[in-house]
Amino acid sequence: MSRSWQGTTTIAVMTFQEAVRNKLLLVTLVFAAVLTALSVSAGSVSLGHRGRLIIDVGLAAASMIGSIIAIALTVISFGSEVKNKTAYTLLTRPISRWAYLFGKYLGIVATMEIVVSLMLGATALTVSLYGEEIPVAFWGSAWLTLIEMWLVVGIALFFSTVGVPVLAATYSVGLIIAGNLSQDILNLAQRTLEQGDSASSAILQTVYWLIPDLSDLSLRPEASNALEIPEGFIIFGTIYGLAYGALALVAAMWVFTGKKHV
Repeated sequence: MSRSWQGTTTIAVMTFQEAVRNKLLLVTLVFAAVLTALSVSAGSVSLGHRGRLIIDVGLAAASMIGSIIAIALTVISFGSEVKNKTAYTLLTRPISRWAYLFGKYLGIVATMEIVVSLMLGATALTVSLYGEEIPVAFWGSAWLTLIEMWLVVGIALFFSTVGVPVLAATYSVGLIIAGNLSQDILNLAQRTLEQGDSASSAILQTVYWLIPDLSDLSLRPEASNALEIPEGFIIFGTIYGLAYGALALVAAMWVFTGKKHV
């Protein structure tokens, strides 16, 4: 194994261990448990729809809270180290910057996969305890939520290389929110074009193609209503999520490697 890959593995393990010890993860899991409890309480009112409600809330919580914690961990683990110059300790060793960044990425992603899996597992267990059947679309949506974490961490890592932690978190959250509204942006672009404003429509369409379309990483309607999964949806979503995350990671590596000062 080359020195760079050894460095990447070491950084990934260290980042994972630090992230697991972070109290923010505990807060996230507690919050997820509260949301699940609330969904159960509400489900008791909606007789016959308890399982659907729990699944919908559970998937939404896993995606939303997972994205928030992924951004926070990335900013804390990487952005703060760079800002406080603590990254110098590692970068003065014979390890390239891209290897350091890649190690951070893998460590944070590994942590998020565990956290989100626990949330999704709690949701599935809650549904099972109430005797409800878990639809196949739930597992498809769960898989895409895990892929979403690869994308979110890549985005947060990129913004952490181009701005201070506060701005990096702000930009990342803004882009994720825009990604959840991508279909609305596209519809607005089409309506604007129909009204004859081609310039504004072109701008909106450009924005749509630049931001991540997170609707391609969600099967919540299908899961909560026990519908069939559209053909090829999971394969396309997986490729799309990993490709967008990889592009953001490569961009982050390029920016970080090109900096004269950490």
